[in-house]
Amino acid sequence: MPIRGFILLALPFCALAAHADPPHTIGGEYKSAALYTSPEPAATGGLRLTSPIPLETVLAVPESNQEHVYKAEPATDGRNFSFANLPVSRYDLVLVAKDHLYEGISLNRDEDSLTPDDLKSIEAIFSRTVPFFDQKKTERVKGTPGDGGHAAALVQWMRVGGRLLNQNADLMVGHQIRSLRLAFLADVGPGWQVTATRELLRTDVFPNMQKGFLPVTYVDALNSIRITDSVKDIGAVNLPPSSP
Repeated sequence: MPIRGFILLALPFCALAAHADPPHTIGGEYKSAALYTSPEPAATGGLRLTSPIPLETVLAVPESNQEHVYKAEPATDGRNFSFANLPVSRYDLVLVAKDHLYEGISLNRDEDSLTPDDLKSIEAIFSRTVPFFDQKKTERVKGTPGDGGHAAALVQWMRVGGRLLNQNADLMVGHQIRSLRLAFLADVGPGWQVTATRELLRTDVFPNMQKGFLPVTYVDALNSIRITDSVKDIGAVNLPPSSP
């Protein structure tokens, strides 16, 4: 079964309904006290890593509760990152460079058995989900169809067309909005239904930034890192060369 272990909550981890996507702050990465999970002061576990390339953000998602997303504290060099006060769990990491995403997200504990028809149905429902985003790309999806079937996907959704206004209601010319999300689905018989999404990262893409979808590479070393009651230093992460 998919890795779930949480209840459906309000945005940014959201049950899908007839709503607009939440407002965001202009100026790069989406800023919200609700987007990332606060460390637990009583937890003594943690994680340190070093990247071979400069990174903008490092995120950790516990496999047992993908509603929670923790954000690392960066060193000034942009290559060393650390998490403190992480609860005991196995964590998947997302490494965000300015022009590439590296991830090790767990999508389904069971072996993937989605058929071409399932994938077509999932893409069709994504196309109608959160219409604020007018371009959508599914990076990875895994699931088990049938009665009680579930699936999970890592997606990039973008707002490219239409009017984008800042907080002063000024038109933002040449701007885009990029959202990296986990999407969760249920097999409802005649097709699939999105039951919830969890936004991992939202970025305002300014005219001088790389437009469109960022390349995404799955890295097995970023998957299922066990954290107990001490700080684990995984050292230098071996990232494959970036490619379009």
